[in-house]
Amino acid sequence: MKEQSFDEKVKKAFPFPVILISGDNVESDNGATSHILPPSEGRENLTQTLLSALKKDSSLSWKKCMQQCNTEKPKLWSTRPFKLTQECRLYNEGGGVKRALLVGISYKDPKSKAHKNVYAMKDYLLTQGFEEKNINILMDNEKEMNPTKIGIFRELSRLVKKCHRGEDDKGVLVDSAFVYVCGHGAYLDDIKQNALYPMDFYQSGGIIEEDILKKLLFTIECPLYMVMDLVNSGAGIELPYSFSPNVPSATNSDELERTAAYAIGNVVALAAFVAVAGGVAAASEAGCCDACCMGEGGDSSGGGGGGGGGDDDASSCIG
Repeated sequence: MKEQSFDEKVKKAFPFPVILISGDNVESDNGATSHILPPSEGRENLTQTLLSALKKDSSLSWKKCMQQCNTEKPKLWSTRPFKLTQECRLYNEGGGVKRALLVGISYKDPKSKAHKNVYAMKDYLLTQGFEEKNINILMDNEKEMNPTKIGIFRELSRLVKKCHRGEDDKGVLVDSAFVYVCGHGAYLDDIKQNALYPMDFYQSGGIIEEDILKKLLFTIECPLYMVMDLVNSGAGIELPYSFSPNVPSATNSDELERTAAYAIGNVVALAAFVAVAGGVAAASEAGCCDACCMGEGGDSSGGGGGGGGGDDDASSCIG
C-alpha cells in the first residue's frame, strides 16, 4: 500500500479546516506545580492590533494582515495550505450559523487587557454577521461564566455539538466556529507541549495541546477559526502549516509552509484514537467527565500542567 503523503495525513487527522492566529512569544515552564504567573504588564496587544488592521481594510489579505500586526510577532497556523493573498476573515461563508466562544482570563491582574479584549472581539464579530445569542463568553469578572478548566472544556464541548453541516432547499449549509482566548500560557518542557492556563490552573493544571486537539480540532464538524492572545505561550497549539512575517525567508512567499518538525504521525494516531472513542466518550478520555460535558459535577482531569487521558499509547505527547 502506498504511504500517505504529509498533506493526506493532515486531512485524515483534521476533517475540517482550522486557521489560527497567535503570538510567537514562547517561554518555557518546567512543569512545576508552583506555577507563578508573571504580571501581564498589558502585553495582550495582538488582539487590538489585529482588530485595528481588519477594521481599516475589510479586504486585507492574510499576508498583509500578519505584516500589519508585525509589532506583536504574530504567527498564522492552518490545517490546510492556502494562498496568503486570500482575504483575511475570521469566519467561513458557508451559509450556516456563525458561532463563537470568547475566553478572557485576567487572573485578577489589574494591568491585564483580557476583559477589554474580549468585549472588543465581541463587538467586531457582531459587525461580521455573528448574532449575540450565538456568542458565549467566559471571563473571571463575576459577571460572565468563570473560565475554569471545567468551564472551558464544557463550552468547547457545547460548541462542537452545536456546529454542523446541514441542508435546506438551497443546498448544503456549513456553520462557522470561532474560538478566542486571551490570558497566560507557557511551553511545558516536561511534556513538550504548549499550554494555556485557566483561572484555576493552580488547582486543575493547564490546558495542553492534546486537550484542544481531542476536544475541538478533531471533533468539530465545520471550519474553525481561532485567535490565541496568550502571554508567554505563543500559539497554545501548533498546526501543520504556518507563516510568520518575522521570518526573513517568508517575506517573498505567498504560501504557508510546513511547520518544522511537526509530528504528523503522532497527531494521526491521536485522531484515530479519538474517532474510535467517539462523542462524549472521546471527551471523557481526554480528561473531561461525562458530568462535565452535561454541565454537571466536578473535575476529573487532574492537575500538574494539564489533563489528558494518557491510558492509551495513541494519546501520548504530540510534540
